[in-house]
Amino acid sequence: MEKLPASAAYGRSGRGRAGWMVTAGAASALVLVMALAPLAGATTQGPPYKGWTLKGSFVDKNDCAKSSITTKPNFSIKTGKFVFAATGTAATCKVHSGYVGTQSFVEQDNSVWLGIPEKLSTGAHNLSLAFTVGYTDSGHQSASGSCPITQVFTSGSYTYHDGYCSAISEVEILAYPWVQDNTNGSQITQYYAAGGYNYTQNYTDIYYYCSGSTCTSYNSSYASPTTSFSNIVSMTQTVYITGSFVGSHSYTLIVDFEAFIYVAAEGWTHASAAGSINAGGSGNGITLNSITIT
Repeated sequence: MEKLPASAAYGRSGRGRAGWMVTAGAASALVLVMALAPLAGATTQGPPYKGWTLKGSFVDKNDCAKSSITTKPNFSIKTGKFVFAATGTAATCKVHSGYVGTQSFVEQDNSVWLGIPEKLSTGAHNLSLAFTVGYTDSGHQSASGSCPITQVFTSGSYTYHDGYCSAISEVEILAYPWVQDNTNGSQITQYYAAGGYNYTQNYTDIYYYCSGSTCTSYNSSYASPTTSFSNIVSMTQTVYITGSFVGSHSYTLIVDFEAFIYVAAEGWTHASAAGSINAGGSGNGITLNSITIT
């Protein structure tokens, strides 16, 4: 059964991942923290972990944008640590087929899945995952000039006019856990993750259509409170999963360690954007310190 994307868990919308409730310029922890000590009868696991890992990497960009991965995504079974570092830049570019006006973007999505088989007795259980999170991030965007109507097309008696302009930088790094029931294909999760997310954006959307001399228009815009962000993050976080289990079923605890960068400059006369994450080297990274099951 396919994993529910983190974007659904966080309620994001639109191109890229903008939409999570954060304030630009402030690191946001996507986590539910528990300050409970392990209960009597609890079992605790720590590194080295007995399980498997699966790596995935996706990079999409056009010819006017640049991306660089300085530390490839990696998770160490021995230490429980995930590392990654990358940058992306975009600037006003030439017109590309299928886009409105000029368009330049980089989208990077890099992840490592950790899978640990778990034997759980029939009844309710709580899994508490303790993480240490350390990383730096930065991003900025700028936009100036006009946002022209750059696409016009007709359909029957209607004529459509469209102009969309955006400069955006968004970055995210997380560790998102869930329990997979291998017997019936279901999943148990609370949709929380350790890590952080940040973005800044400036966009305008102009759209109208006409039938003869009658026209209907739509115009919206948004600008983040700040055009840049920069954070140094060092914290401990605990994420929990609570559910009812069946002793005869086979279960796997899966943790998706993921880093995401999206930058774009589109439509504006002049625009640029950049974003970076450094969770590799100098003590940075996300470490799964322990898993406690009660």
